[in-house]
Amino acid sequence: RDLHSFPTRRSSDLYERKVEEIERRDSLGGNDFLSLVMEQSAFRTELDDLQELRARIDTPKGAGLHDLESHTVALAQRLARHAGKEVVVEVEGLNTDPADREQRELIASIVEELTRNAIAHGIETPGERSVHGKPAAGLIQIVQGREAHGEGRLILKFRDDGAGLDLEALRERAIDAGLLDAGSTRDLDETEVAGFVFAPELSRGMSEVKRRVVDENGGSISVDSEPGVFCEFSFVLPSP
Repeated sequence: RDLHSFPTRRSSDLYERKVEEIERRDSLGGNDFLSLVMEQSAFRTELDDLQELRARIDTPKGAGLHDLESHTVALAQRLARHAGKEVVVEVEGLNTDPADREQRELIASIVEELTRNAIAHGIETPGERSVHGKPAAGLIQIVQGREAHGEGRLILKFRDDGAGLDLEALRERAIDAGLLDAGSTRDLDETEVAGFVFAPELSRGMSEVKRRVVDENGGSISVDSEPGVFCEFSFVLPSP
C-alpha cells in the first residue's frame, strides 16, 4: 500500500486548512480553538499509527524479536500516552535467543497482548493513582527465566501495579454472557472467577493468549491479583 495514501495525509491537509481559516478571521471564539485542538489530536494519533505501520512493513515477520524489550517499552509508552496515562516498564531476562522461531513469536505475542491489556484495563490515570497514594506512573514488570530443575521449561511473569482484577465485575460479565448461572457463583473461588478473563466471550485478545499457550503448546497459565494493588500473569511454556 502507498503510504502517501494513508489517512494521515488527509488529516494533515484538514489541519492546515483549519489553521488558514482561523488566521483569516477577525475575531476568534473558544470553539475555534477547540476544533483546532481536536484536529491536531486526530492528526497526532494517526501519525503514531503510521509510524507503527511503517515499522511493521520494514520488519519481516519474525525479525526484530531480539529487540523485544525495546519494542515493548515503546509500545507501552505510546499506548499510555494515548490513554492519558504514564508507565514505566522494567524487564529482567527477556531474551528470545535460545528459543526457536515459533516460541519466539509466541513470547512476543504474549508480551504485546498483556502490555495492551495492562494499559487499557490495569494501569490507572495519574489522578486515580494519586488518590490511592501511588506514584503517577504505573509499573509493568516482565521477568523471563527457566525452571531450575526438570526439563528447563521457560517461565514468563507479567505484572502491573494497577487496579488489579475486578472479580465482582468479572463475575457479572460472565453471568451476562451466559457463562455462569447467577445462583452458582457462590461456589466459585477467586481463582476460578479470575479464569474468566480468558473466556472468548469476554476478551478476544486474552482468549487468544490462552489458546496459543495452553491449547496449542501444552503450557499453563496462572493469575494472581489483589484489588487496587497488582495483577500478575505467570506462564510456563514447554521447551522447544
